Amino acid sequence: MNSTVRSGVLVSLEILIGFAVVGVLPFAWLLRDGLGPDSVSTTGLAAVSKAFMSFYIGPVILLLVLLDLAIRGLFPAAQSPSSNLNSKWTVWAIAIAVFSLLSYAMVWLMIS
Repeated sequence: MNSTVRSGVLVSLEILIGFAVVGVLPFAWLLRDGLGPDSVSTTGLAAVSKAFMSFYIGPVILLLVLLDLAIRGLFPAAQSPSSNLNSKWTVWAIAIAVFSLLSYAMVWLMIS
């Protein structure tokens, strides 16, 4: 696998993992017991289990992490002593932009 393709795939996976953990998991935690007068309060392992199965975010996070680890294990990084600092900043700028767009889309879906 080409080094740039590997880096792009890993960055994409890390963006998705970050969005799932930071953007979706808190909403799943809040919605795990329901909202309104019919809500119930769960604690302990039952609360974690319900939060991880809300939106199936737990299995999605585990799948993405396993895929990330598999790519890192199956396709080792190229051993190059020189690194292009400009391309790293570009990748991070794209990652932040994609994360922002995903967050905006989630908020837009919740409002509409």
